[in-house]
Amino acid sequence: MSALSDKMRKARQVRVESNGHVFVVLRPTPIQWEKIARHGDLYQGIVELLVDWDKFVELDLIPGGDPHPVKFDADACAEWLADHPEDFGRVADAMVEAMNKYVEGRDAAVKN
Repeated sequence: MSALSDKMRKARQVRVESNGHVFVVLRPTPIQWEKIARHGDLYQGIVELLVDWDKFVELDLIPGGDPHPVKFDADACAEWLADHPEDFGRVADAMVEAMNKYVEGRDAAVKN
């Protein structure tokens, strides 16, 4: 990925705090949003847009795990969110809200 595309993706990042953890999800592009809507699978759409987390230790993920921070793992994050619907709901709400704000901003720009 180029440095410019990295900056573009970073501009779409949304940080979501939930139960002492932080999830970083990308606001979907309109094409990604259309794909999510057509397939009717918000969970899969969100999982594909998760790019980072913070404040996770192995003990959060595995009973008896180490109390040390763990590097982001997309598969582990998806597995964890599937088992924690309250946190998944917060991530989903934040992503939908970010998409709605993006659409509203685009619509306002077109009207001007």
